[in-house]
Amino acid sequence: KVSWSLEEFDLHGNRQPEGSFLVSSDTIGLAALQEIATQTRISMIGGNPEVDSHPLSAPRIALYKSWSASMDAGWIRLLLETYGFSYHLLTDAEVRAGNLHERFDAIILPDQGAGQIRNGRQKGTIHPNYVGGITQGGVDHLVEFVEEGGTLISNKNSNDLLIGAFRLPLRNALSG
Repeated sequence: KVSWSLEEFDLHGNRQPEGSFLVSSDTIGLAALQEIATQTRISMIGGNPEVDSHPLSAPRIALYKSWSASMDAGWIRLLLETYGFSYHLLTDAEVRAGNLHERFDAIILPDQGAGQIRNGRQKGTIHPNYVGGITQGGVDHLVEFVEEGGTLISNKNSNDLLIGAFRLPLRNALSG
């Protein structure tokens, strides 16, 4: 169990800042904590401070996977799996259905063009089950997801979709 301190606190005469991570010794052994500290080079101090804190949990991550293959999505999957992050492969139909914030805390859009994400493959070019993209309705659901507190991460060309959807005062200097 990990929580985040909501205030400064004293531990063994040392002032610890607000936002310090607190790890419950009931849920992990001292040897495991020492190994984590060694591997990550994060200093850890033992103690039992009485401080207001907020419990943390693993984020519910979704990685968008369109029916148009994206090598970038494959690399992102490799990173998530290598570092032990659980994730869900998010399909066009799920984005179109909405209610994304009820299921996810963060959505990752890999390097794909805005038109490819929005429109997908055209009718007549592939089996009907794999036609289309998230549509404008899905783009609206991504905006709603962020407005409800979700984190939306875009990479390279998928930035163009969000620049337009969120009417950001930005432009892609590499576009065209």
